[in-house]
Amino acid sequence: SNAAHDNAEVEDISIAIMKYPEGRLAQVTSSVIHYGEQQAVKFQGEYAAVSVPWEVHASVAKGNGFPDPNPELEQKIQEYYDSLPELQYEKHPGEIQNFLEAVERGERPFITGEDGRLTIELITAIYEAGFTEKTVELPLKKDDPFYTAEGILKNVRHFHEKNASVENFTDEAISLGREV
Repeated sequence: SNAAHDNAEVEDISIAIMKYPEGRLAQVTSSVIHYGEQQAVKFQGEYAAVSVPWEVHASVAKGNGFPDPNPELEQKIQEYYDSLPELQYEKHPGEIQNFLEAVERGERPFITGEDGRLTIELITAIYEAGFTEKTVELPLKKDDPFYTAEGILKNVRHFHEKNASVENFTDEAISLGREV
């Protein structure tokens, strides 16, 4: 959807609910309309939640269903996190370091080309579900209209025609929200 940018040709928010074969659910939200430009990846588990930037929250359900904090579990998770070794490099430099070391040792890197393909396929499925308003099954089949870049461009909605120039764009700072 394009909810708040009348000079953008693409969406400014997407929300997907995914259901795994075992019945587990996942929610993916991508937005450039949230105030504060918060950037985070959050994982909600059965007993606790962790996120990047680092936060940990744990609770148990009271008899009435409302959460009761579980500081003992939070402390246990925090202690485990604190025991992990510091990384020499993070983000892209860390990925490059891991790849080079994996090649040198003949091992599998943390992230492979196949992992990248699966990520692109998930994003493509979210686009397809949003634009067709239908459930999308993974993996995508080769005859799926969204399987190729050309198919995506042919089938996505064009929200607004860009009609205003952004002069000196490269000279302006771009806000990226808080550092992840």
